Amino acid sequence: MRALHPALLLLTTYFAVYLQCRVTFLRDLTGVQIELIISSRVYASLTSNLATVGMLAFCGGMWFDSLSLNPAGVTVFPLLVTGIVLMWFRDLLLREQPYARQVLGFCAGVAVPALSLLLMMSMGARPLVGWSTLWTLLVLGVAGAVLTPLMFRVFERLRVLFQYQPLETTSFRDDREIKRGRS
Repeated sequence: MRALHPALLLLTTYFAVYLQCRVTFLRDLTGVQIELIISSRVYASLTSNLATVGMLAFCGGMWFDSLSLNPAGVTVFPLLVTGIVLMWFRDLLLREQPYARQVLGFCAGVAVPALSLLLMMSMGARPLVGWSTLWTLLVLGVAGAVLTPLMFRVFERLRVLFQYQPLETTSFRDDREIKRGRS
């Protein structure tokens, strides 16, 4: 049962990469390709271990780069960095609060594309940078803020469906002895 949670995260990441490349009505509406990977990355960083975060960053980044014009592997580093930063400070974050989840989704939605852009520029690529870049970062941040609480709900529902739930304790204590018969 311990491998079920990372497997669900990996399957969701694969499905998110497929959806964000296949569904184009949001891209046609806003002019920006909405990244669904970032919301699942926030959830994984706040609920999983380092191995799971690293595996999801590598697989999700490579899958995303294979379907985009990005150089191969350029998205892995920003996903890994944001995942490690969120994991490092997860005890200090109010991860149970919906508002905090929205703020984390917004920050991750801006940080991952910005780090990807900086990494591509440092590699010698010449991406288009201008006022439209600010619009892109704003839309991705808002999309991350909207999608992250939804991703938390989906994964909590999946966790309830597929993992064993602890039994509630009864009113009888284990250390109490019941004497039967006459006293």
